[in-house]
Amino acid sequence: MKRLVSDLRRYDHLTILSREKMDFYKLLSAIKNLIGEKQLHVQVTADSWEEMVREGVSLKNSIDPDILIKVPSNYHGYRAMKELKGKNINVTATVVYSPEQAYIDALANADYCGGLLQ
Repeated sequence: MKRLVSDLRRYDHLTILSREKMDFYKLLSAIKNLIGEKQLHVQVTADSWEEMVREGVSLKNSIDPDILIKVPSNYHGYRAMKELKGKNINVTATVVYSPEQAYIDALANADYCGGLLQ
């Protein structure tokens, strides 16, 4: 199971594969129980900000109030970040390629910024 946790953290595409094999929420709950108080960051898969917010709220309510919702740093993602933060949901900004994107993530109140800055 430790290997699975490590793989999920590094490879978001594995979460999609896992969703097909078993209940995604049960899998995430099992991972959260395994890691205890450590942080669990879960990527939304929606394209629109409204769907990202719905996914984030559903994940928080179903898994754990302290999980972090990973949201892409793009036009819809920035709006979703602000909406999620307004609902007291922790946010990790992802797919950050530039300092300008990181700055906008900060303006959107993201808790963490995970990206590919060089």
